[in-house]
Amino acid sequence: DGIVRLVGSEMCIRDSGNPVFSWVDDSGEDRYQIQVFDTFGELIWEDPNIPSSSGSDPEVPYAGPTLDAGMFYQFRVTSFDTNDRPLARTEDLKGVFFLP
Repeated sequence: DGIVRLVGSEMCIRDSGNPVFSWVDDSGEDRYQIQVFDTFGELIWEDPNIPSSSGSDPEVPYAGPTLDAGMFYQFRVTSFDTNDRPLARTEDLKGVFFLP
């Protein structure tokens, strides 16, 4: 069905063909940072300034270079407090996804 479900996070493919990432809201955050890595562990896209979310789980569409079908990728999300200190991060291996 084009959806890979992860514990506490989700990646799905929408009509645009690009992934949309979502994760469980961290109630104490001021902002989030999302990073996407290719099969070789190279950072290929990030958004360091995702606003805090209150009352709903954040959802961010992928806005980086075109992803190749048939490849594995990984996304990581880190929450930060108002003093720019990291609070929490998604589990590394749980963020691995395959692009059909």
